[in-house]
Amino acid sequence: MPFLLKPSPYLSRNSAAILFIALWTLVVLSILVVGIAGRISSEISFVKYLENRLFSFYLAKAAVSQAIIELKDDKTKDYDTLYELRKQRKAILGEGAFEFYLTDEESLINISMPSMTMLEHLPGIDQVLAELISKSSLKPFLLKEELLLVDGVTGEIFLEFKNLITTFSSGQVNINTAGQDTLKALGLEDDLVEIILRYRRGPDQLEASEDDGEFKDSASILNDLRKFTILMVEQELQIAELLSSNSLCVNSSNIRLNISTQVHGKAAMKYAVILERATGKIKFWQEQ
Repeated sequence: MPFLLKPSPYLSRNSAAILFIALWTLVVLSILVVGIAGRISSEISFVKYLENRLFSFYLAKAAVSQAIIELKDDKTKDYDTLYELRKQRKAILGEGAFEFYLTDEESLINISMPSMTMLEHLPGIDQVLAELISKSSLKPFLLKEELLLVDGVTGEIFLEFKNLITTFSSGQVNINTAGQDTLKALGLEDDLVEIILRYRRGPDQLEASEDDGEFKDSASILNDLRKFTILMVEQELQIAELLSSNSLCVNSSNIRLNISTQVHGKAAMKYAVILERATGKIKFWQEQ
């Protein structure tokens, strides 16, 4: 009868323990590998984000440089219109691209400089609040959001007029680019505001189109309107009063660039940049 070796219970238990440890080691290593891979993936994504953000920044700088050159070479520096400013400018630079259009801060009311009458004509502002803003120790305001620090200016009230004001303009309002609500805030009556807008829209009555009518000189505003239509005496007096207080202009001293960038064919950062036209100095830069 052949001699048979019986498996040792001790060896079986030992093998099972080794197998158990090996399996747990594999599990732990797998978890570590997944964790490291996830961390590396996150770091790669973060690096790509920083790369795209940096790329976008330099694309925006290129857009600003283009705008400065364009403004310097402008053949109609004496006056600016919506059509001229709102034209889309585009450029492709390698794997990046940018596009931008212009608006002007002179189409808004400088909240540090308006008369009490202008303040009272802004939506949500009554005589009491107008006086508080006018006498605020915070003036001149550096940013329009500082108005929220004035007693009585709530977030709800601020939202009513924030799109009509600025802190970056010369204090004059460009009659060629000011919107309906801005013109009303100047104290102009509705009928006169409509006359100005119809004159600006030109024959096709479309805003910011090639046939727009323009005011080329502040001194000729009244004559231009008289040639366009019959003005009431009161309407002429309203324009004359604004001209005598030096509240109206026809050009833009502070230009806002509204910039969108693309990196590797995908939408990237947006920027709002305000330039001082005469010097090309950047007065405001904001990522959006």
